[in-house]
Amino acid sequence: MQLLVWRTKNSTFAAAMKKLVIISTIVIGVLTSAFAQETTPASNSPIKREAREDMLLMNFNWATILNTGDSVNVEPYSWGYDLMLMYDVPIQSSNFSFALGGGLGIANYYTNAEIQSRTTLEDTLTLQSFFIPVDGTRDIKRNKLTITYADIPFEIRYRSNPDKHGYSWKVAVGAKVGYHLQTNSKIIENSKKVKTYDFPNYEKWRLGLNMRVAYGRVGVNAFYSASSIFDDGKGEAINPFSVGITLMPF
Repeated sequence: MQLLVWRTKNSTFAAAMKKLVIISTIVIGVLTSAFAQETTPASNSPIKREAREDMLLMNFNWATILNTGDSVNVEPYSWGYDLMLMYDVPIQSSNFSFALGGGLGIANYYTNAEIQSRTTLEDTLTLQSFFIPVDGTRDIKRNKLTITYADIPFEIRYRSNPDKHGYSWKVAVGAKVGYHLQTNSKIIENSKKVKTYDFPNYEKWRLGLNMRVAYGRVGVNAFYSASSIFDDGKGEAINPFSVGITLMPF
């Protein structure tokens, strides 16, 4: 079988990250301007408002892929990482706030399958992508698929009043819009390492739902991607899912 390798230039990754930084900067600037009147009344005398919290979030996740079929196994040690910088906007003097920002999401899936692209009997003109289990006779030591997104998360947050220790219970629900930066696989077979970059038919955008429950600066999170990894009609309808631990330094 001929191995096809798609490669992405570094300039593509850099351009996407530049767009993310620009968009996040504009969003934060607009929010800052929109809510500046709350911090400076007409009399120019300072007023007290609730402190913004949970602006830096780090998720350490267990990751998997749903709807892959019985023949494809995603190993339980698959993992992911999210880094998010969010601007927290208290809603007046209530226990609620709104947050919006930018971040980077990476997921590493260890599986017994590899991505293959081919036509089908039903559609001989369209190249479609599938997770196909590898031949059991092959001596594969490791098979990892890594997917990276630039994300724009937004959420509604609730914080209880601080207890006697100064900590609050926190609940956040929201969503993430992500732009696909890169997909690559790494297969170690017969002491040889083969890397493949940017397979075809990947959905460029993702939309997913997230939820987080925390106490103080530590919490648990869950994320479900409503968007499939592959383009609609050009591959299997498979959806990433993750749960993990969240740290919120500030």
